[in-house]
Amino acid sequence: MSDIDISSIDVKKVINDLEKNKKMLEDQISQLTNGGNDVTQSMIKTVQKYMEELGDSEAEKMTWKYLFTKNLKELSGAVLHKTVFSFRLAYIIEIEKVLGIKLPILMDSPKGKEVDDINIGKMMNILQRDFPDNQIIIASIYHYVPNEHVIRLEGQLLNQTIVF
Repeated sequence: MSDIDISSIDVKKVINDLEKNKKMLEDQISQLTNGGNDVTQSMIKTVQKYMEELGDSEAEKMTWKYLFTKNLKELSGAVLHKTVFSFRLAYIIEIEKVLGIKLPILMDSPKGKEVDDINIGKMMNILQRDFPDNQIIIASIYHYVPNEHVIRLEGQLLNQTIVF
């Protein structure tokens, strides 16, 4: 590597050009997904509806810019879980509208995310009410939905018991 003649000025120029291109692409994506887009508007309303139903005080802060953020880490615990739950359901609804397919809904240990029993009940009610035709898979040691189909893994992974 030390024998290769590379100018640090040229490297910095390439990095700057790449950063400018990245910024231009991000701006283009932002324009395509801005608040004037019907899908985006619908998603915002759906996210806000579910967040309000779950008692999340951050609901009114949801704007189109927030829908596509990668920075949800500023939220924590139950607030993060309820926000992500609301986002995912809104995405599922819009995908179903646009593509006409029913997506499965997967939840991993809802109780393990600092969510209390009241909010878990609200989440299950939303799923049963608004997603009756979607397959819902919940990985948990608790039972949340009456008349559920349970696949119970006991002992070794290969020692499976199926309970209906």
